[in-house]
Amino acid sequence: MDYYTTLGVKKSANASDIKSAYRRLAKQHHPDSGGDPETFKRISEAYSTLIDANKRSEYDYTTSPNTKVKFTSNDVHDIFSNIFGDAGFHHSQYTEPKNKNIKAKIEVSLDSILHDQTRAIHLNAGRSEKTVLVNIPAGINSGATIRYSGYGQDILTRVPPGDLIVTITVNNVPGFERNKADIHSKLKVDAIDAMLGTEILFKHIDGSRINIKVPPGAQPGQTLRISGKGLPGNNMFGNLMLVIDIVIPKNLTESKRQLLSQYKNL
Repeated sequence: MDYYTTLGVKKSANASDIKSAYRRLAKQHHPDSGGDPETFKRISEAYSTLIDANKRSEYDYTTSPNTKVKFTSNDVHDIFSNIFGDAGFHHSQYTEPKNKNIKAKIEVSLDSILHDQTRAIHLNAGRSEKTVLVNIPAGINSGATIRYSGYGQDILTRVPPGDLIVTITVNNVPGFERNKADIHSKLKVDAIDAMLGTEILFKHIDGSRINIKVPPGAQPGQTLRISGKGLPGNNMFGNLMLVIDIVIPKNLTESKRQLLSQYKNL
């Protein structure tokens, strides 16, 4: 795989060009946005190598036509087998050392995933410290993981670094809950207004105001669906689902009591 071709940049590209190319491709191919996981993995691998000056220099050297031959574990097995015989070297007993993956967690609130966002994570990879910008797509599911190839442990110098695996936890906010791409909440309605019908200005999770029409005769527990006011997902938005919560008026005036009594006796 040619990392420069993968990102669509020239070999003379600077760090800014590489970052711009990666952000554009990552947003287009991220699995949580409907992209292909393998394509996103290749893009991340190319970016993690080319954005790091040392890794890029080593990559340019190893992919040069004049690069020296590098032995693999299979080559080592063949060499030792020719010298000592298979009895002296068992490939099945040899495990090539690897750098470990680094696991991290990020918590976000339900209201924040109405839009894409970026969070920074500071990592101690062993030989180096780095700050990784984690791109969190809008509408991401709680428990979803985002992998950044080459951003894990780098203690072993002769093998590739591990990966960074970030787990996203989405926390509900008071008064709102999530069901896939739908957002659920309660709508408090005065009992008399429920009987007669009314309009209520509802404060949504993002602070916006939505005019909700409550039909006459609305019942406790009845659900009103407001299309397109949920979370983004699969190229469309979910719905806002409002469950009617009837509020019984307190401290009625005498005149209102009389009116209600007259209505009851009709």
